[in-house]
Amino acid sequence: MSDLVDAMGINSPSLYAAFGSKEALYREAIDLYASEEGGRAGSTGCA
Repeated sequence: MSDLVDAMGINSPSLYAAFGSKEALYREAIDLYASEEGGRAGSTGCA
């Protein structure tokens, strides 16, 4: 977590205020990845 908050330029309480827990942050990141990149996981780009 310290690397993440350092890279973002915020403090830990701000991160927890936004997400509530490490697990909630993880789930949000996975959901975002799945919605933006996950749809292409099996795609070759060929028709």
